[in-house]
Amino acid sequence: MTIKQVFFIAALGSTGDRSATSAPPEGKDFGISPEEEVTRAEEAPLYNKLPENEKQYALFTDGSSRIVGKHRRWKAAVWSPIGQVTETAEGESSQFAEVKAIQLALDIAE
Repeated sequence: MTIKQVFFIAALGSTGDRSATSAPPEGKDFGISPEEEVTRAEEAPLYNKLPENEKQYALFTDGSSRIVGKHRRWKAAVWSPIGQVTETAEGESSQFAEVKAIQLALDIAE
């Protein structure tokens, strides 16, 4: 991923005029050294293509929220072939639930 792509992706999440998002400001390095620059991401193999001895390490995450009455409820879930973990609570967004699901998966992976 180039600095230009990082800048453009970051700008997509902002509000306002997006006409200036085609290039980063001149001289701005965003703190990424050439060694840290991501040039290519690789997709993981499909679950059914994993060797049997690696399937036990697969973790799938999901998070969502909805309005129930006057309250926002969220749920984060992690599924693996070994078991399932869920956590629910009140008051947060779908994005929070997605991040919470990743946190739960990292806790399981430890």
